[in-house]
Amino acid sequence: MFYLTIDKDIHIRTLHPNDTVELFRLVEVNRSRLCPWIHPSALPENYKAARKFTIECFLNSLGNLGVATVEYNDYYQELEYYTPLPSPPMELRIWFDKCLAGEIMLGRLLDSYTTVEFGYWISSDMEGRGIVIHCVSGLMDYAIENMDIDRFVLDVLSTTSAAVPSRSV
Repeated sequence: MFYLTIDKDIHIRTLHPNDTVELFRLVEVNRSRLCPWIHPSALPENYKAARKFTIECFLNSLGNLGVATVEYNDYYQELEYYTPLPSPPMELRIWFDKCLAGEIMLGRLLDSYTTVEFGYWISSDMEGRGIVIHCVSGLMDYAIENMDIDRFVLDVLSTTSAAVPSRSV
């Protein structure tokens, strides 16, 4: 499971099935403001869909479906049927002061192994604190040092998100 400490109050980690309740609560509180920007499959409509999403993210983070079917068979069985993406993105969640605050996604581009794309959102009550800027910056450092990444693409879908790229370098 991926875990990255950004500072004493902020960390980023893989979504785990145990996070389902907190994830669903966060999505519900922020759904109306996220709907124009985020694909509906990433905004689960009910608890069952949120549970499925957390399990898929967790299994994708393992990188080896064979391991997942043995070590985490209960999660795999819960999905009933699951085919992982060939190169799944890192679906990570942002935790601020031990509370789920948002999402940050890092995915390799198919046409360039050394390029990654970021996507992110933060809860409305956490906006304006610089949390996303710190997370993007920390994850960029990690990607350069550990993944041989030399180019970043940031999805900027709103005016609020547009400030992140210029402040993260």
